[in-house]
Amino acid sequence: MSQVAADLWGLSQREFRFSGVVRKTFRIFLRNALPFSLIGTIPWLAFLLVIYWHLLPLGRVDWLTALWYGGEALLSFLLQLIVVAAILPAAFQEMRGRPVRLGESIERGLRRFFPLIGGGTLVALGVMLGFVFLAVPGLILYTRWYVFAPVCVVEAKGPLGSMRRSAELTKGNRWKIFAIAIIVLVCGALVDELINLVLIVPMPPFADFAVRAVFEGAWFAFSNIMSVVIYHDLRAAKEGADIESIASVFD
Repeated sequence: MSQVAADLWGLSQREFRFSGVVRKTFRIFLRNALPFSLIGTIPWLAFLLVIYWHLLPLGRVDWLTALWYGGEALLSFLLQLIVVAAILPAAFQEMRGRPVRLGESIERGLRRFFPLIGGGTLVALGVMLGFVFLAVPGLILYTRWYVFAPVCVVEAKGPLGSMRRSAELTKGNRWKIFAIAIIVLVCGALVDELINLVLIVPMPPFADFAVRAVFEGAWFAFSNIMSVVIYHDLRAAKEGADIESIASVFD
């Protein structure tokens, strides 16, 4: 481990700290903002296909249009999981003080793509169902399963096993994770508002798309890096695990 990584991810941590999560997330993202942001823009490819290639006339409503937009939503969801799978190894490599390589990160992450699909679908459905009941159960489940993706990729557990392991790791620190999750959601809304303000200025269609993709991609990458940091800090605090033992799966 490099000296930078040793200073940042020292083995003395025995407490999960809100401030530590935020500080480390910013540090990891800013050290590799460009590659992380490039990975984060992948889900926008689905929107590019639909909006800018005009494969179907906008505004037309029939079963074929509905089928296409349903397929677009599914494609976007799958692309988001690809991004998650790619960001996790890249973030761990940065935490170890090693260079971030996009192709290598995507290849490593895709090894766990299908378990991520299964678990990601269950988590999304559970959280959405929880939000139907006055939002509170949805927030509770969102917090409970916050580190599902890192568990699935790093510990190679199945969908249900990853959800149970996430619940185990977050237990005892869920109020702190809840606060972080709320900040992430609020900041995400602020990012959307910032994008809307920027796009008040008339732009060519592709420039409009590029601006939105850059902002959304960077934010999507940042929020997923935060889940990696939370996962690491929970294991360090609860199990005394260090970054090398956690990330050795990527060697």
